[in-house]
Amino acid sequence: QWIVVMILFLATAAVYSVPSARTAPVKHWISRSLTEEFQFATVLDWYQKYAAGSPALLPAFSGNHEEKKEEQWTVPVSGKIALPFDEKRKGVVLVTPESAKVVASAEGRVQFTGYKEGLGNTIIIQHANGTETWYGWLEDMKVKEKDWVQKGKEIGTVKKMENQSFFYFAIRKNKEFINPAGVIPFD
Repeated sequence: QWIVVMILFLATAAVYSVPSARTAPVKHWISRSLTEEFQFATVLDWYQKYAAGSPALLPAFSGNHEEKKEEQWTVPVSGKIALPFDEKRKGVVLVTPESAKVVASAEGRVQFTGYKEGLGNTIIIQHANGTETWYGWLEDMKVKEKDWVQKGKEIGTVKKMENQSFFYFAIRKNKEFINPAGVIPFD
């Protein structure tokens, strides 16, 4: 492994030391690769699928070698669907108890925490298969970007709006939003 690392390092140094138009595309690719967000969850899923285990320097620390079953989603908050999924909304709106706790629907890495127009305080979690779950209209957020969260971990609470508490939830798979009610059995 160290030999491969050294070869890559020396090859990169050689590309950057040669001022040539022929090396410009390679320089651009290297620069882009080093500045874009790396999809750790996706690589881990790929590695587990094709190498049958978790990446580790020593095999003794590679963890469980059992195959992963199809992703089972957890309901993020108790409530009833007030507004169903449609192409404009891209998710569902739930009526929830006041200050209800919101949990992660599946294990993953927090990609975004902050304010989004139309959704208020929002958390986006990326899961191993590349799917994202979006949690909107939150009162507070108990996670930060780049945190790894387990399925069922509390990530925030629902915000009270006027006389009721509403919560927005969406699932994005392959860069397309899908109907969460088709994947998760809401009340």
